[in-house]
Amino acid sequence: MNRTIKMSGLGLALALVACGGPGAKIGSGKQGAAEALFAAAAPTKGSSNRTAQGIDVSLQDLKVTCEFGGQATLANYLLQVDTSGTGATTGAKYTVKYDQCGLAKTSAGVAVYDGQWDVTQSTAVGSAGVQVKQTFKGKVTVTGAFDDFVDADVTQSVDVSALGQSGGSVSVVLKGTIADTSGSYTYDEAVNVTAGNLSVDVTTH
Repeated sequence: MNRTIKMSGLGLALALVACGGPGAKIGSGKQGAAEALFAAAAPTKGSSNRTAQGIDVSLQDLKVTCEFGGQATLANYLLQVDTSGTGATTGAKYTVKYDQCGLAKTSAGVAVYDGQWDVTQSTAVGSAGVQVKQTFKGKVTVTGAFDDFVDADVTQSVDVSALGQSGGSVSVVLKGTIADTSGSYTYDEAVNVTAGNLSVDVTTH
């Protein structure tokens, strides 16, 4: 009898450890993956602001402070200019390096990004504002309150003013693939996301 009680107590303790602490997953499905990518894109606003203001010949790395701690570095710049259309567009190729970069506060806690991926970005200034189109290639981890990843080979088009917002609905056009632990998803569509929001898979938290 005593042995049974001790084993039950140990099992309960292990269950509590398993349920407590970090380990949430990104909300399952295309919506959650799109939100995770949009959150990761917040630091790229620094680059789009730079290119929208004209050619910056310094090509220095940009360091961006993340909203919930840590930083992101935009490094290895190569500037690009396209004058073939009705108006010039400017852009860049660079690497985004995340260092304990807290980018979304969720019901499970803060989503912290680490790792790096390559970005190709073009910025066009028009009467409707500044539009940015950027391709993300690579894989980053999402930790903090999470235990997940974002693996992307996708192009995102969005109004630059939406990058880094802390709230409000944003329409993002995605073309390509994004994967996390819930699966791999293919996009060729507009997706509405909430700036600063990241869905949590309730079955893991």
